Amino acid sequence: TPNYIEAKVNVPNTSILVVNQNYFKGWKVMIDGNRQIIKPYKGLISADIMPGYHKVKFYYLPNSFVIGFIMSLSTLVVIISIVFKDY
Repeated sequence: TPNYIEAKVNVPNTSILVVNQNYFKGWKVMIDGNRQIIKPYKGLISADIMPGYHKVKFYYLPNSFVIGFIMSLSTLVVIISIVFKDY
């Protein structure tokens, strides 16, 4: 599965955009560059879309990845500070 899905949509009425991608907690959505609430719809990812032309981007960024990245970066900083402590 891709890490992100982009679409340009033009809707006449308030609608729900449903993407054929399984919903997991890490999915997020940006509509016209603004973060919006993502909703599971029958096990798929979806978002409410207001009338008009919009650029929509669904992307997958689970919290576990962010936490793991921060922990790895912190560990690297500690190791570098220990190695170069005497310099």
